[in-house]
Amino acid sequence: LCGATGPIDADETSKPYCSNIFGSNRQSKNNGSLKITYDTEYGTFASVSAYNKISDKYQADNFPYVSDSGSPGALTQKYRIDNKAFTQELRFNSVASKTFNWMAGVYFLDADRRFTQEQGQDLVGAILPTLTPDLPGSANPTTNFFDTEYATKNTAVFANAQYRPIESFEIG
Repeated sequence: LCGATGPIDADETSKPYCSNIFGSNRQSKNNGSLKITYDTEYGTFASVSAYNKISDKYQADNFPYVSDSGSPGALTQKYRIDNKAFTQELRFNSVASKTFNWMAGVYFLDADRRFTQEQGQDLVGAILPTLTPDLPGSANPTTNFFDTEYATKNTAVFANAQYRPIESFEIG
């Protein structure tokens, strides 16, 4: 049996999940990193670079997940999430010593995120594949639309030192 038969009860789980709309979920994930080290007479220089890009695009019927196309309140949902990030770390480690070791560096992050959320009227059991609001009179007119972008840049300087005056004692 597919359809609401009374008030919606979040604790009622015996009814089957059904939808008159085929959902979809397309994901794309790309990333890479590169580490380069260079030894000197004073220590080791290291550079670690990384890039990450994730796109997630999905759409489906909306709550209460029943075969209700054309009914008042019947809705669809679409989400588009795009993330990009670049990180860079530069670090210098001193030559290993039994009494004193140190390390210093800097870290950088540049990230962007775009999140688009759309709900539309379920008039014909289909979701339009658009990335912008759908006009009244279309097969899936938009009822709510949010498109937000976030940009983040962070930088951190770090250092560490260890002093070991005798073999069984360490400060750091």
